[in-house]
Amino acid sequence: MPCIAHKGLKTIFNCFSKVLAINLSSIFWSGKNSSAFYFQPMHITPWSSTLNCSRVLLAALFLFIFAQVALAKEMVSVGRNVVNLRSSASTNAPVLFELGKGYPLEVTSRKGRWLKVRDFENDKGWIYRPMVEKKAHLVVKSNVANVRSAPSTNSRILGKAQYGDLLRTLEHRSNWVRVQRENGSKGWVSRGLLWGW
Repeated sequence: MPCIAHKGLKTIFNCFSKVLAINLSSIFWSGKNSSAFYFQPMHITPWSSTLNCSRVLLAALFLFIFAQVALAKEMVSVGRNVVNLRSSASTNAPVLFELGKGYPLEVTSRKGRWLKVRDFENDKGWIYRPMVEKKAHLVVKSNVANVRSAPSTNSRILGKAQYGDLLRTLEHRSNWVRVQRENGSKGWVSRGLLWGW
């Protein structure tokens, strides 16, 4: 998906730059007033047609960028030792789960100072926004994940992480993530075995 998005954005930029180049070729500097510009349409392309085309492409560009931002996931992690995940945006709402520090969550909506979130098992609930932070963590979503010495399946296995284990994100490289386990040991895990950021 990122590759498709980048290609689409590049295409729009190329189209817009061509039109912009035509427009700029019709802009002249006024010698009478150093702060003034005047425009003179080219004979090849009518100014009104070029201007309309520019507006359409510019609008398309903004819509495309807005769509990409809207589609981007917002991730947070639990910032306290124990935080309640509740059924609604209120401290009086029933507690669904107790979450530990670093547990990653995806934000799906907001309500005042509350965030509606989901976890790697798709459990959903509300969490008080001051209780989360922007420190990247991951959860093992496969039954077992090999922790390796380098980002390659040919590298040495340092250990194994189990389903639901919490890992601190240190570095991303291609389809691998360098992580730190709760015992402090570090290594590389295949990105497809993890959930989070």
